[in-house]
Amino acid sequence: MFLSRKHALEQITIAQKDGEGKFSWVEFIPPFHSDLVRAVFALPNGRPATQTAQPMLKRSPPVFILELLNQEFEDDLYMPFKVLKK
Repeated sequence: MFLSRKHALEQITIAQKDGEGKFSWVEFIPPFHSDLVRAVFALPNGRPATQTAQPMLKRSPPVFILELLNQEFEDDLYMPFKVLKK
């Protein structure tokens, strides 16, 4: 799953910025949020993440997404996970 800054910005419904003008909190439209959650909790082999891996997966992607929105790196974000479709 590729995530571009422009596309992510278009999917924000509510955002909060800190004193430096950087994003500190964002909420996305429900379908986009669901896609992100599916991508994060899917492993390359298509099996769901174990319970021991879930806390790390819950913390790490939001940090990377905020870094992407705050332009802390130049490239778009690539999440090397297979999105599970129902």
